[in-house]
Amino acid sequence: MPESSNMQHSPNDSKNLVYTDKKRVKVYVLENNEWKDTGTGFCQGVVEEQTDADLQFPKKQAYLLVVDEDADDQVLLKSRLERNIEYQRQEETLIVWKDLNGQDIALSFEESVGCDSLCEYICFVQKNIETRISLVAVRSTDDGIGSVHEIITGPVNLPSNEENQTEDSLLEALKILNENTSFDYLRNETIQFVINDHYLSILIKSFNQSERSKLYRNLLLLSNIIKTLILFNSKEIVEEMINEENFLSICGILEYDTEFPKSKLNHRQYLNDKEPKFKEMVPISDQSIKLMITQNFRLQFLKDVVLVRFLDDQSFTFISDLMLSYQNSIIDFLQEDGNNFINQVISMYTSEENSNITPDKRRDGIKLLHECVQLSQNLNSIEKTLFYKFLIKKGLFQVIQFAFNMETNNDVRILATHIIVGLIEHDIQLIQSVQNDEVSSLKDQNANIQSTDMSLLLILTKILLTDKSPGLREQSFQALVSLLDPEDYIVDDFQNHDDSIDTRIDNMLQIQNGKNRDEPDTDRNSERFQLAEYLQRFYKQVAPTLFHCFIDKSVNLHSYDQQLLIKLVKLLNLMIQGHEASISRRFILENGILIKLISLASNTYILQLRLAAVRCFKNVVFLNDDFYLRYLIGKNLFDPVFQVFKENLHEDNIANSTILDFLKSLNAELKVVEDEDRSLIGNKSSRNFLLLNKYICGRYGDLLQSANYVTFTQEMMDTYNEEMQRLPSISTTETSFDENDNTTLEVEV
Repeated sequence: MPESSNMQHSPNDSKNLVYTDKKRVKVYVLENNEWKDTGTGFCQGVVEEQTDADLQFPKKQAYLLVVDEDADDQVLLKSRLERNIEYQRQEETLIVWKDLNGQDIALSFEESVGCDSLCEYICFVQKNIETRISLVAVRSTDDGIGSVHEIITGPVNLPSNEENQTEDSLLEALKILNENTSFDYLRNETIQFVINDHYLSILIKSFNQSERSKLYRNLLLLSNIIKTLILFNSKEIVEEMINEENFLSICGILEYDTEFPKSKLNHRQYLNDKEPKFKEMVPISDQSIKLMITQNFRLQFLKDVVLVRFLDDQSFTFISDLMLSYQNSIIDFLQEDGNNFINQVISMYTSEENSNITPDKRRDGIKLLHECVQLSQNLNSIEKTLFYKFLIKKGLFQVIQFAFNMETNNDVRILATHIIVGLIEHDIQLIQSVQNDEVSSLKDQNANIQSTDMSLLLILTKILLTDKSPGLREQSFQALVSLLDPEDYIVDDFQNHDDSIDTRIDNMLQIQNGKNRDEPDTDRNSERFQLAEYLQRFYKQVAPTLFHCFIDKSVNLHSYDQQLLIKLVKLLNLMIQGHEASISRRFILENGILIKLISLASNTYILQLRLAAVRCFKNVVFLNDDFYLRYLIGKNLFDPVFQVFKENLHEDNIANSTILDFLKSLNAELKVVEDEDRSLIGNKSSRNFLLLNKYICGRYGDLLQSANYVTFTQEMMDTYNEEMQRLPSISTTETSFDENDNTTLEVEV
């Protein structure tokens, strides 16, 4: 709406102030339920000033004035904007209303811009001259059946801003605030009232008085008023709530809840007594950043503690987005070129000059870095990658090494593990890429620099094997899974890192069934070369420590925590299924790991561990690898598996189902063989599975025949008998195995 300085005086009447340009319009009136066209003309918004000696200020009256397009002196319409008239803007070019005489009037504008201009004029009049009029936009719904009303301007009912609030005024305020959430216009006007009239201060004063006087109904009303104000999703209101002056009182108001009227929470006590105080390990000169750090904490406290049962999805998202804006600013501050903040923190663990730093301060440094990583969790992927790279290049892993090699506080070590897991879950290749960059830049100075690549795996191995905290061991196990999964290293074919280790192994097995695992992928030669080099260092430097209990024949596995053994079996399963056989097989066979593995199937261990061992054993079998199969047969390593079957032969339980699943899968492979020419005994698939079936049926045939409640065990026996009749010269009970030669394993045929 034009300012008063832009108003034009009408040449015909010096008392008339013209507020709009002329807009071509048709005028209609409703007569006998039909709209009658009364003419076409030009419409303007006009304000008349009436001067009177008795009036201190001129009296203003606003009109919609339409003059005939053919005769300037002929007025088609002069309608005063007054009292509680409601104007409706219908679609784009209509303004419709009923005047105080009950006459329905409509203006149909030639262009929507004309309608816009007059609507702005109505808004101006409502704000400055006739505050009781209103303008409402009416639009048809998408289905064309109903209509949607939206207030553009109008009188707004607002809460009382009196200093002394009564129960009645608070009840009325709650009613008004709930009503004003219905339309954007009412919402915006209410927000301006709350800010401009310092309404929160009025509520806080009333709260203090009500709490001193034990006016519980007032306290409950105040709590509901604050909750309703939060639902306005206004940044201005929320930031005023969390400022230094108001935050504690707002939390105090929200201690009262109508759902639990006879009890009270203790948010203020926590904030006063237990809240972690703001520590500046490194001074922060930017006061706006310090404020954002404090505000972010307070918003987190509101969202996750005070309002956890109350927030709807929209308000939860609003507060989360507001926190994200703070977090982005804080992360940007940490990465600024001229900012030495992170350097000063990490130097406490890397510089000899800081040897006098106290253990408590170093612990605080790890907590600080953990909070920095937590702050970055909601960043988009690219920004998070840049921040993690920044931390790694600054020396984050040196801090991690300190945490696990020097630190004794278990809580701090858990935080360090959280940092590692956060990096790995985001992008496993990130760690490798940063390390490779460092290796490339330093290889001329130190030819052995790559030997440090395994430091993270060694740290995680140490935690898994020696730490007493179950949570920390689980975190380190998940981190090892990610670091040893080749699908993460090369390409993220399975993007969901929340999949269980068993699911991820099943995924890898499906891939291996679809292609030869030894077949080179010409598109990824470089990545596969890096992976092979990485895994070779793992098997040389880390695996002997990780699987020491499986390698050392003198170790009694019964002395180990069985939950730890389950994790080791799952890691072994991952290595067998996911790593190239040429790398993993030699380590596994040369160290006799499968012998210790299958010993875990005995009934002296918990069922979960026994089944994990059997599943891993099954996966070895169905790799269809000559060396593995001959090794298993040569060492009679199927005995513990069928001992489990014997113990549960007539039981309906998971142990029985696991063995039956193994036998069913083997029988399915035999059916594939039946479709081939059996004379091609040299065919790898046919030879291996026929050989295995002969061995199993020859050694455990009586047990298979006892499982007469399934058909596939009898089918296996039938295949065995047919083969024995066809090739009677084949001996299945005599096998030879050269324990010292893993490259020429053979079974006599």
